[in-house]
Amino acid sequence: MSRLLCALLLVIGAPAGASGGEIGFVYVESNVGGASGGHFALRTGARVYSFAATEGLLLLERRDWDEFVFLYASLENRPIHVAYVELEPEQLRHVRDGFAGRYLAQRRARADLADQRANAALLEAMLGERAGVATPGAGLLDPESRDTDDGRTLREQIELAHGRELLPAGIARLERRLRAPPGASGESLLNRREWLAERAALIALLDGQGLASSAAVRPAGPKLSPEEIALLAPLRARLVEAVVELLVSPRPDRGRALFLATARHHAASRSLQESQWVLLDPLQDGDPLLGADAVRRDREELAALSLHAEHLWRAERARLETGAPLDARGYQRLEERASLMVEYRRALAEQRAVRRVVERQPPGRTRALVPLATTGQNAELRAALAATRETTAQREDGLRRANGYDLFHHNCATGIISTLEAALGGPLHARAALGAELQPGAGLGFVPFALYADLRERLPLSKSERIPSYRERRLAELAPEGALVRAREAITLTSQIYRHRHADGSFVLFTGDAGWARPLYGVVNLGYASAHTLAGVASAPLDRGQRFERGARGMLFSLPELVGLAVRKGSFDARAFDAPQPPD
Repeated sequence: MSRLLCALLLVIGAPAGASGGEIGFVYVESNVGGASGGHFALRTGARVYSFAATEGLLLLERRDWDEFVFLYASLENRPIHVAYVELEPEQLRHVRDGFAGRYLAQRRARADLADQRANAALLEAMLGERAGVATPGAGLLDPESRDTDDGRTLREQIELAHGRELLPAGIARLERRLRAPPGASGESLLNRREWLAERAALIALLDGQGLASSAAVRPAGPKLSPEEIALLAPLRARLVEAVVELLVSPRPDRGRALFLATARHHAASRSLQESQWVLLDPLQDGDPLLGADAVRRDREELAALSLHAEHLWRAERARLETGAPLDARGYQRLEERASLMVEYRRALAEQRAVRRVVERQPPGRTRALVPLATTGQNAELRAALAATRETTAQREDGLRRANGYDLFHHNCATGIISTLEAALGGPLHARAALGAELQPGAGLGFVPFALYADLRERLPLSKSERIPSYRERRLAELAPEGALVRAREAITLTSQIYRHRHADGSFVLFTGDAGWARPLYGVVNLGYASAHTLAGVASAPLDRGQRFERGARGMLFSLPELVGLAVRKGSFDARAFDAPQPPD
């Protein structure tokens, strides 16, 4: 499966139980489509951190352990090895804080770069070079839908708490600020974007704007249960209180917070009125994570993720049935589960792109807001724009210097080890905590399987485990049926576990468990793939070269088998297994 599909799992996982005072060094075996040296990660309880190369950057990713296992061991059919080392509680805290800190620091750096780009967009809009400024949260409400029932109810509560003049006075105050000429500093421009958002939010409250239809999802399923209704009614009341309090709050980002609280209030009201869940959509606008072509190519994997998201959505509703509280985090989790399930289904049905997922981000659908005319001169605005563009370029360069990908010195393996050393206070402290020196990148330490073997040999492990791949688990279930069944499953053409997938290339024999016979199996696979490649030359005008591509891919991954290496293991999709159950 592609790295893009990996990223789709960022927000659909449920936390698993922690594993005491241990950290786990994780090695994922290679397969077609994955790095030939495998993949490396670090487990800290319910979380797992790994690095991924994205547009020349090496970025730290964080996901739940259960989802990591589902992705690699089941869908990608790649066995997972974990070597655990016991740490003192304080050392374990340093590791968790260190990885979380680096993850958040990267996010802050990227958010800072996005802020600079937004500042440039604001100045361009003020100069008439673009229609408006894309503002997060503003797209949650519909400016064409005024004086709605939900909007009137919320406005009445605001007027009861603060009087009728609060909203008009606030709008006038912000407009005076927005008409003044801007300064060239980033802080001044950020304030101006916040004022623009807050003005639009106050106008939305004064006009009684309703929820934007495109900002909501209605997941199919049973009507609201009495338990869910009992939880939603007080949640809606708390959202009213949140809006009332935000209007006199000193926080500088009141605009986006007001959009979110207002939209959630309207969604909760709709849910109670319709007796069906109506939730905000937290998926991101802009560049898609998975284009329409990739959806058509990887539709089986996407179908599996869709089934998994549906199970997680049902599990979330089942949790509410037990009387679990519906706090802000739980409500956001409902939004995430429902939106992913609906998004995957729509993408499959319509063969359209899948929108981008950002981990644990509240809904923030954007809408372009038009800045007010100022008393400043265009020359001043152009000077500010030039300075902002220069700052943006500097931030881009700094991000690349700090997080640039390098196959030998800064990859998924060396990134984990260097981050771990830094979290523990440096190489000497890391050696004292772990019982041996880590040596990031030394020798073949940049290769995941070599690094894992080295760590297993040198570190005092508390335990280790091997999580079998999906095919291995199925073969173990069939073992009592005898050698004939195992022989049947060794051949792709007769297997009842495996169904051929284009991404795996052409091959006829599984070599992962072939042992000493692997080179002989490799010869058979190479001959089979070569025949497909030759046939593909003739059929290219009819199938657009698909058979040729499959055969060539099969030849490529048969070559390591000739020298006793098994990279290709086959992969699976929604046709091969039932949707995985959500973690407990």
